Formats: sequence, C-alpha cells, structure tokens
Amino acid sequence: KSEYEELVFNKENIINAIVDEEERFQNTIDQGLDRLNSLIDEMKENGEKELSGSEAFKLYDTYGFPLDLTKEILNEENFDVDINKFNEEMENQRELARNARKKDSGWSLDNIVTDGISPTEFVGYDDLEVKAKIISIFDDSENKKSIDASDKGIIVSDKTSFYAQGGGQVSDTGYILSENTKACVTDVQKKNDIYFHYVEVIEGSLQLNNEYLFKVYRNRRLDITRNHSATHLLDQALRDVLKDTVKQAGSLVDEDKLRFDFTYNEALTKEQKREIEDIINEKIREELPVRKNIVSFKESQEIGAIGLFEDKYKDNVRVVSIGEYSKELCGGCHVNNSSNILMFKIISESSVSAGVRRIEAVTGKKVYDLLVNQKNIIDDTAQFLNTRPNQIKQRIESLEEEIQNQKEEIKRLRSSSIKDIYKDLESNIVKKDDHNSVVYKFKNTSIGELRDYENRLKNSYDNLIIVFASVSDEKIVFTVSVDDNLTDKYNAGNIVREISQITGGNGGGRRNFAQAGGKDISKLDSALEKAFEII
Repeated sequence: KSEYEELVFNKENIINAIVDEEERFQNTIDQGLDRLNSLIDEMKENGEKELSGSEAFKLYDTYGFPLDLTKEILNEENFDVDINKFNEEMENQRELARNARKKDSGWSLDNIVTDGISPTEFVGYDDLEVKAKIISIFDDSENKKSIDASDKGIIVSDKTSFYAQGGGQVSDTGYILSENTKACVTDVQKKNDIYFHYVEVIEGSLQLNNEYLFKVYRNRRLDITRNHSATHLLDQALRDVLKDTVKQAGSLVDEDKLRFDFTYNEALTKEQKREIEDIINEKIREELPVRKNIVSFKESQEIGAIGLFEDKYKDNVRVVSIGEYSKELCGGCHVNNSSNILMFKIISESSVSAGVRRIEAVTGKKVYDLLVNQKNIIDDTAQFLNTRPNQIKQRIESLEEEIQNQKEEIKRLRSSSIKDIYKDLESNIVKKDDHNSVVYKFKNTSIGELRDYENRLKNSYDNLIIVFASVSDEKIVFTVSVDDNLTDKYNAGNIVREISQITGGNGGGRRNFAQAGGKDISKLDSALEKAFEII
C-alpha cells in the first residue's frame, strides 16, 4: 500500500474478483468431471475400453482437464485413452496458433534500430495535411533508399499528420502524395517518439530525403474523434451511475465503434444503461467546449483529471476537458465541441472476465444507421407476423398462447398414443418357463423414449427380456434389456451384438442392458424374427 494506495481503496473489489475467479474455475472443472463421467458411462454401455484422443483433448482444451488427470480417473475404471490422437490434436492446435502469429505479425518494430533517427514532429491534432520529408525507409527491418510501385515498406518522416496507434485509439490511414507518386498508409506505429508509417506504393515511388504531402483520410479521423470523445463521456457517466468503484480497464476506439472495459462485478440493468445513454446525450446537446491543455502532472492531479493507473506519465501531460463534466489525461484525437459527437447509443454490454465488464457503443451517423436497420427489422417482423409495427408485442403474446394450447393438445395426443403403444407391447409379450420376452419395432423414437417403455414394462412384469429397434434417418438403433434376475443365464450385450450384426451393425454393453447400431434396414425384420431364437 505504500507504493500502490489503490490496492487499499480497491481491497473489496480485488477480493471479490479473486473469489469469483476461483468459483468459475471450480465450476469449469466440475463440468469437465461430469462430461468425463458421462463418457465413461457411454463406454461401459458400448463395451469400449479406450477413450478417444479427441474427447480427451476436448476435456483439456475446454474444461482445463490435464491429460494426466483424465488418465488417472480412467485407470480407476480400468479404461485407457488414445494418447496418439490426443497428441495429434494438440499439435494441430499449436500449428494453428503458429500460423495465426505468422499471419498477424508482419514487420516487427523490435527489429528496427532507432539509433540516429530523429523523433517525428506530430502536427495531426490541428492539421490533417502536411508536407514532410522522408528520413528513413525500411523493408522488413532492412534500410532502403526507395519503395517502388506495388511494394510495401515502412517509412519515417521528419513530421506527420498521421496519428500513431496508442491510448486505445487506432492509427490514422490515408495517403502520401506527390505529382508522380501515390502511396497508401495502412497503419502507423510509434516507438521512442518516432512514427513508423506502414505503406503500400500504388504509383511512382517513395524516395529517401524527398518531400511529400502526408494526407490523412478526413472522414475516418472525424468518426474516430467522435468515438474517442464519447469514450471520455462514458467513463464519467459510468462513475456517476455506478459510483466511484468503477475503474477503466481498457478501451478501443476506431471509426466504427468504441469499446470500453471497466471494473464492475454485475451486469448493468436496462435502467442503468438507459440512464448512462441519457447523461451522455444530454452532454452532447449542451454543446460543451472540448479543451486540450498541456499542464504539469501535479497540476492535472489538483484539477481532478483522471489517468490510467497502469500508465507512466511525464512531467507535463495533456489534459482533455469536456466542459467541466469530464477531465482526463489523454494524447488522443478529439472533437472541438461535444455537439460534434451528434448522438450516442450503447449496442452491447457484456462480461470480459471476472469483475470486468465491456460496453460497445456507436456515435454520429452510425447511430442513425443502427436506428434505420432496427426500424427495417421491426417493419419486416410486423409484415411476417401479419400485423402493424406497434402491435408486434400483442401479436407475439397471442401466438404464444396459441402455441401453448397446441403443446397441451400434442401432450394429450401423445399420452393417448403412449397408452396404445404400451397395450400393443403387452400383447406381444411371449411367456416361457423361466422368462418373458418382447420384441418390438419403433419409428423415429429416441433412446430416452425406448428406456421409458422398458421401465414401464419392467415395473409390471418379472423376468423380462426386452428387445427394441428404432428406425430413423435410414439408421437403426437396437436396445436389449435383461432383468437382473436373469443375467446369470442371459447376456444383453451378446444378444444385441448378434441381432445388430444381421443388419451389418455392431454394439454391446452390460449383461442387463446393451445398445447397438444397424445399417441395412431391409434385414431388420429378419433380425427381429431371429431375436427369439438368439435368446
């Protein structure tokens, strides 16, 4: 606490976040254990002795189950695991990760030596166009004297109007131009106050020590500044609505939207989100001036400017103030008046990790586009429901009531059908000296339904052997159930295996219950006729 006073102030939140993370992890492990137990039961029913490597990898990748733990639990049940397949899945994942890194990495500034390169003068706060001289050219970290048409590279100039990615704001894009040259700027990164422009030459060539016009794409910059200034308003509005326990935990500002992460342990209510939107849109309508002043770090603290705890600040800092409502340390690009933001709308609020929430929002024309899109959806929905837009809710309520009535009717008919099938099953029971047996064919009946029929019959008849087959989607599923009193003489696994093999399938299981699949439906009837003989 002597170095980090925030730890004491946030003690409650820190403890809650750690406990929440532990509980989430334990829940994940519990889910994995449930999944593994379910797989073990399936292997027992199917007479299998080895867990597939794909399932073992899924337990590792999804539920955090180490392979050793999976093997230990399986060994207790006398099962094994396909290690080779697990290793193959693991290597596939590593290869995907390696390819993704290769795809995203491009040139690395880490490989570029900046010794001897003068810092870049950034004039882009006020000017979106500036004439500047190229002082360094790089191609995959190697020094060059030019970049020709259709080639890519990195250039450094003595000054620039292009903002370099930083502070949550994406870089500018645009063009570097001369009478015979046109190059597209796709990204700008900063290192040691040097601006590195990632370029692709379209026409002509970029030459070392030559002067060019650096021109930022204006409309994109304006959209970015709207979103960045709105982020500052959002930060303060969250503090107003959720109180001072809220802390910024990251942000991303581009031309399409703003993304703001903040510390909070609960999902925002509909009312809270509406209140936040109302506050921000009110500040936009108030036409608050946006000032950007360079002051000492001490002075910024005295006026209550908000800074990120993780950031390291110089002696002099840039304070962005939106009226008297918001004051933050920021090096990004902003509007000159809050009214330039035009409008603000939250599009999503979600959890990022334990104790951290995320809001995504849009401003300006993107809000209009969103409203038009939502209006179109409402109109299309109303047309589909054959009603008016202002009567959609009533129409849905009417349809829900109609659906509920139909469900109850289906339930009644199903109950009647089950009674009829059960009577038919009873009439097909064949009685022998030491057992009763029934063989029956179903259509489009699930395993759960077959088990339900089995249990009904077993509750009414002793010493019963049940053979069921269900046909659906050109596939056959067999189940065989043997009363526990008969398992010393009759083996459900052996019975189902012989029956299914007649139809080109296979399977197995325990002595009292077994399951199998079949392929050739044309041989199903003969297989079921053979069932009594097999028994």
